Amino acid sequence: MGNETNALAAIAKALEAPLPEAITKAFTSPSSPTSGLAEYNLEQGARLLYPVTTELRNMIPREVGQAGVQANWRAITAVNPNGENIGVSEGNRGGYNSYTEVDRYAKFVELGLEDYVTWKAERAAGNFQNLDELAVQMLLQATMEAEEKIILGGFGSVSLGTTPTPTVSVASTGGTLPAQSGLLTCVALTHRGTLQSSVANGVKVPYTRTNADGSTDTVNGFSAKPSTGAAATTTGSTSTVSGSVTPVPGAFAYAWYYGVSGSQLLAAITSINSVVITAAPSGTQNLSALPTTDTSADSLVFDGLVAQMVASGSGSYLNSLATGTLGTGTTLTSTGSGTGGIAEFDAAIESFFNNYRLIPTDIWISGADQRGIKNLILQGNTNLQPFFQDGQGNVRAGARVRTYSNPIGYGNTDLDLHVHPFLPQGTVLFTTKQVPYPLSNVRQIMKMNLRRDYYSILWPLRSRKHEYGVYFDGMLQHYFPASMGMISNIAPLA
Repeated sequence: MGNETNALAAIAKALEAPLPEAITKAFTSPSSPTSGLAEYNLEQGARLLYPVTTELRNMIPREVGQAGVQANWRAITAVNPNGENIGVSEGNRGGYNSYTEVDRYAKFVELGLEDYVTWKAERAAGNFQNLDELAVQMLLQATMEAEEKIILGGFGSVSLGTTPTPTVSVASTGGTLPAQSGLLTCVALTHRGTLQSSVANGVKVPYTRTNADGSTDTVNGFSAKPSTGAAATTTGSTSTVSGSVTPVPGAFAYAWYYGVSGSQLLAAITSINSVVITAAPSGTQNLSALPTTDTSADSLVFDGLVAQMVASGSGSYLNSLATGTLGTGTTLTSTGSGTGGIAEFDAAIESFFNNYRLIPTDIWISGADQRGIKNLILQGNTNLQPFFQDGQGNVRAGARVRTYSNPIGYGNTDLDLHVHPFLPQGTVLFTTKQVPYPLSNVRQIMKMNLRRDYYSILWPLRSRKHEYGVYFDGMLQHYFPASMGMISNIAPLA
């Protein structure tokens, strides 16, 4: 009872005493969001502001339930290919029919990514975000987008080979190269190599990856075997070196190394098969940093569309544009006559018709080529105007090309035009959704053939963190690569 009395007396005394000056003043807003007596206004959950582009993956059917180590199939690609005469004489039988048969196979591969959430991070997140759910969601999205890139440009069993030796010309004017006994070496790059290489950071080279379980894998798939160095001897201080190589089927870009023997540095990466070097290389990567062998194939992935096009015996339409002016190359051209067509597109469509009696359904272009193709089509069509008026009299500027008219008049009327963000400038692809032949025994012309589709694993605990993996097991199976095509080595359009 005495303690309670003393406590009440202390409270009464404190209430009678004047308040400190700092407390008697009015409250003011804190000067920062993380100090003072103010609520921290944080919206629940992180905003996931990143793109997930999977156009081809979304378009291609997925078939689950396969087994074995690889898929095997046979295809008959021609009937009576020799054009045997069907005429018969009275009382006699006719000639023998013939056909063309091919055997194909593709191995299954496992693909996926992993992540983890520590217990401390989990407690720190509290009710703000379920980190375990977020980790698996982001793993699935990252795996899907990585799969998209492999579907487009993966090289699993097909390789680029050896880059051809450059043809070199040297001018004594137009540049700032000093007099020296230089060499020019070229390295063809795969789709992955093109996306992950730059002059500033160098060409991506094979590396050893330490996996989540401590095992290691060697990751390849970036570049072909470098070419033999071609002599590029300069004689003055204002010299220029130009070079070109025979186009490499399946290459999306070319890396060029210039300098004296042993000191060749990365000077340029071009989307075409030629280059003009006017100044000392700005890159710091030495040619010696690259493998001396062809490492363009990566056995950990499956062959994508481009690899299956350039594979031996594919029958795909392949057109690499002419070298043209060194460093400038050759662009797509208008068909003229006010039609708005593109000569190279028409030639490809005509080839599909003449050889296989089919018309592709889709054309894939890069974002960098989209504007030039649009301008080329509009400039070649005197009957179109890039301005349109809506019902309210407003003028809407600009135009967008969504389809390309089939000039043959056989099969589908139009081809859908798609801009793909992972397709580098300089390459155009043609694909077909369905086999146009009766009784083909093919439900879909291409599919993701899977032993198991996406699945997630919560691995057993081995430390104070939850470890997750998202995987799938399969490959891209294309029954008729001849229904695809590619125009490459396209110089940028204005």
